[in-house]
Amino acid sequence: MSLIGQNLGQYLIVEFIGAGGMASVYKAYQPSLDRYVAVKVLPAQHALTPGYKERFILEARAVAQLSHPNILPIYDFGLEGDLSYFVMKYVPDRTLGDLMGRPLDLAQVSHYVDQVAGALDHAHARGILHRDVKPANMLLEGDWLLLTDFGLAKITEATTAITSTGHIFGTPAYVSPEQAEGSPLDHRTDIYSLGIVLYQMVLGRVPFEGTTAMRIINKHIYEPPPPPRSLRPDLPEPIEQVMLKALAKRPADRYEHPGSLAKAFREALTVVSAQTIPALVTSTQSKQRVVERPGAAPPSSDRASAAPVLVAEAVPSSAEKAASPEAQLIPPARPARSVATLGISLMGGVLLLALVSALIFFNGSNAVGETATATATSSQVVPAEINVTTEPTRIATATATPLPAPTTPAPGPTPQSVGEVSTPTSPPAPATVTVAPAEVTAPATPSTEPPTPAHQPGPSIGGTLAIPVKVGAEFKVYVTGFDGAGINGPAPVSLGNARQPMFRRDGQAIVVNGAVEGVLRGIFVTDSRGGGPNPLNDRGQATWPVWSPDGSTIMFVDGDQGRTIFRQSSQLARSDADYSPVQANNVNLVGNNLVWSDDNRLVFQGCADWLGQAGECGIWAAAATTVDPIRLTANGGLPTDARNGLLTYMLAEDGDWEIYLLPLAGGQPINLTNNTYQDGLAAIAPDGQSVAYVSDESGAWAVWTITLSNNQKQKWFDVDPQRGTIDVNIWAEERMSWTP
Repeated sequence: MSLIGQNLGQYLIVEFIGAGGMASVYKAYQPSLDRYVAVKVLPAQHALTPGYKERFILEARAVAQLSHPNILPIYDFGLEGDLSYFVMKYVPDRTLGDLMGRPLDLAQVSHYVDQVAGALDHAHARGILHRDVKPANMLLEGDWLLLTDFGLAKITEATTAITSTGHIFGTPAYVSPEQAEGSPLDHRTDIYSLGIVLYQMVLGRVPFEGTTAMRIINKHIYEPPPPPRSLRPDLPEPIEQVMLKALAKRPADRYEHPGSLAKAFREALTVVSAQTIPALVTSTQSKQRVVERPGAAPPSSDRASAAPVLVAEAVPSSAEKAASPEAQLIPPARPARSVATLGISLMGGVLLLALVSALIFFNGSNAVGETATATATSSQVVPAEINVTTEPTRIATATATPLPAPTTPAPGPTPQSVGEVSTPTSPPAPATVTVAPAEVTAPATPSTEPPTPAHQPGPSIGGTLAIPVKVGAEFKVYVTGFDGAGINGPAPVSLGNARQPMFRRDGQAIVVNGAVEGVLRGIFVTDSRGGGPNPLNDRGQATWPVWSPDGSTIMFVDGDQGRTIFRQSSQLARSDADYSPVQANNVNLVGNNLVWSDDNRLVFQGCADWLGQAGECGIWAAAATTVDPIRLTANGGLPTDARNGLLTYMLAEDGDWEIYLLPLAGGQPINLTNNTYQDGLAAIAPDGQSVAYVSDESGAWAVWTITLSNNQKQKWFDVDPQRGTIDVNIWAEERMSWTP
């Protein structure tokens, strides 16, 4: 019976998309929100199985709770007669399966594996297995991957009862040995299936083929996979070793988590890249700490000699962190620990290099491509020579303990009507920082100022933060000083149904992404205290709005257009003619996590589709006028802020987020946090001297800063859980902003 033209609940079925072994998928219209959705309908015969409807509701509710940028969201589910169905986001693009049949670029493979692994780790941490990981269940929006078809995933506790019937879930080419045998499963069955997908992407074929499903299944159980290098002799051995470990017959011999597999592949690729492309900078190498070595010989270049000689010293990688093997499944209690941090001399040198670079850009240079090339010109600063040693250096950092509220910063500008906000003609000059040595005393009463450790002077911290949180299912942005009164005080300042805040350079306005379809759709601007909001456009999937340095233009990402980056003026867009796609080589620029540096460069995460090289993925920077992107990193880092010649980005490694700092003029990325806590949403201070971020290091979500000149950390205030929660699972879709 055809469903075309019929309704399932409120959803009008308009088109048949395709069918798999488990369900049929249709395009449908949802009139209440005026949008198209995808409806996955399970065969009617399932309803004849005793207990099926109850099990379907249980599974559907579990899957609908998954919220991750690489999982296709479930909007709704229902039962109508003998039919059961899921309602999901409609993605008109292709699947990863459309790219199979030929080997893919290894960097592109790593990019896709990272995304699938992140989605699986998220589901596994909630007790949900996928059981059918395969390319056909991986939708692509440009280079962004969405894992779908969790419809047959099972709650872990119910696995034994459900599999006792002997039914084998999954697709024969991708099924794990234990799944093929009908044995009880855990999350490592998905790791094996991901290993099959990895094998197929690297080699262009699956390891086990056969004329019948049973022959393929027997090979999974009894035969080793063909060695990858026998099929692709030029494949580096470290990559082959990663692939074979993922396909181990015994679950205990595989990687412990999907994220561990993705990290191992990245590191193997880094080793290969270092041998063939020495200048390529990635943060997937062993984490490094840079310190100034007294007496080290300076580079011969006259320009380079102005900067200190920097020596990168190896420090423990993510794999060496002291963490429970089950860290991604059951979050452990945070133990007290001393944190090995960056050397004091390091940051002064890096900061000096970055500030000199920033001054060059402020003097009128927009030649992004030139500053990123290996050949230095007379207008460039040559990064100091980097040498790698094997002896790690550990420098303990004093961590601030909870203190009485710091002195409230001076009040911000007087709120005014958004429609009357004037457009600044130029970005404000960097603030002058006055640094005074701290005095060590033993006060009789608690101090009202956050103390600075003796002999470690740092800049004054002040200004206003826009912090994204969740209140139940609602997204909200709080505007607060470093006393936390805007969140925790008796009169909190917030903007509801909003996320991804970004202050304009003059601090007079905030641009946000309206987070609720049908209520706030598109991009909105508020005054500096969250008043408003007034719309800038009503594109339903518009995200990541950013201001130009002079406040006259915004750019944003449109999810309905395959994450194409658009440009519009800072006035209300009344039609499609008011915004235009940003292009490179006459190809639309596709990306996400936009930031716009004060030297007029657009920085984003994406892949080089505009070069016809979708595998060239990482963080890119492009002069906003010429749009000639230059790749800054080749990892899965997500940009969070760019200011004063510096870029901050965050990267998820082994289940925890880390914050990195990278000079936009070039150089090694520096891990600012390097611990087992969740550290993210980094924002650079207006004067470029500090970085603010959110962390659970103290056992509760709190706002912290780190001073770049001496790596001194300071905790400022906890986020009151009654006012909002920090959801680390959506950090890839959020950011924080800092204004004077």
